[in-house]
Amino acid sequence: MEKFDNAEFLYSQIEKECNLERMPKEIYKLLYFTTENIFFKTLDSLTPFFNIKKKGDGYLFHYNEKDYYFEILSEKQVLPLDKKNLQNRKRRVNKSILRSLRIATTNDLVDQKLLFAASNILGVNLLVEYQKNGEQRIIDYSTNLIMKKADFFELFQPKIINTLDKETLYRYHENLEYLDDISLIYILLAGKEIMKNVGKLQAPKDICYFCPNPLNDKVTGVDCDGIFLDSEDEITNAMDEAIDSFTFDSTVPTPHIKKDSDHFFYQRSPFSKKVPFNTFDTFVNNKEIKNILQSESRYGHCHINSIGCLKSLSSFPYDEVYVVSGKIQGSKYHYFYHSWVEVTIDNETRVIDFNRNVIMKKDDYYNMKQPIVINKTDVATINELFAYEDAFKLYLPTNLEVYFNKEFIKDFEKNKSLIKK
Repeated sequence: MEKFDNAEFLYSQIEKECNLERMPKEIYKLLYFTTENIFFKTLDSLTPFFNIKKKGDGYLFHYNEKDYYFEILSEKQVLPLDKKNLQNRKRRVNKSILRSLRIATTNDLVDQKLLFAASNILGVNLLVEYQKNGEQRIIDYSTNLIMKKADFFELFQPKIINTLDKETLYRYHENLEYLDDISLIYILLAGKEIMKNVGKLQAPKDICYFCPNPLNDKVTGVDCDGIFLDSEDEITNAMDEAIDSFTFDSTVPTPHIKKDSDHFFYQRSPFSKKVPFNTFDTFVNNKEIKNILQSESRYGHCHINSIGCLKSLSSFPYDEVYVVSGKIQGSKYHYFYHSWVEVTIDNETRVIDFNRNVIMKKDDYYNMKQPIVINKTDVATINELFAYEDAFKLYLPTNLEVYFNKEFIKDFEKNKSLIKK
């Protein structure tokens, strides 16, 4: 058999596919490249066939005597689920609605909007517009492309039918249970008209009610990575799920969880590592708090509950006590914003997670939840912030208190003259 040592046969097959598509041949090749780019990067003949060459973090696509710079979404730090989707043309198109909604509601982009678009080349699809370095850019999940907005519109000529900001998307998401007979695509297309028929928008649920405007609390962080989830987002960490269920009532026998002399431990199989932990309610005397820890009431208020733990524990002679705030892994494919407490004594650090009613060694907790730490707050900082809030009669949402306390303290200090004596 003749050795396959060039790409001519493959290119001939792509040419045949191009003739079956109702789009310019070179555009089709661009979209083929964004799917198979890992393979095509290795081919010396890449440039003449695709009119594409590497430049910096992206590529230049030469078309109609002009170079268009683009980047490939799947080459960025995306979730494993998205990388899998984006490298398959059929899959990324099928998944583009929910995944575009996830991108449009993240806190990782600046001034993003969801564009409901239609074009002769791409058909109906969703685009995410955002700002970077003073210019507007487009993420198109269905094509795996990131481009300057002007260049994207010049190439694909989309017509914008509707534009939705992040706050509007949160409102739609909160009302999906009342709209379950209506296709999501129709809600995005004509949401305002549909909402009029549904009635007054419902108040957001399971959020921090210490905030003057609960919706603002969602837009600035709470649950921001926990909406518009794909069914595949729901693959949970087995150990996390088992411990979370067990800590509601530790007297109920649970597979893989056993009791040692002074603690419990999780062990998936007789040959796997034992992960020791305790239930936090064991060390709590207050009956009301104990009841909260043993019920679903413990969920949804991690920031304020962690602050409460911090203030209580700071009266004990521990080496260090902090509220730690960041993003933790809620499932295999997504993160959400969360706070917990870290206590250090004799050079050993343990985590207290009120929402999970659990105390664990820091290393074990970090292996289970894969956190990304954003801020650490000691009791002196939180007391100083609370004192300023009382003095100014300006009370912040709890998520802002744990994530941006040092920045707010600096602002309060600059404006001390405004405090009324």
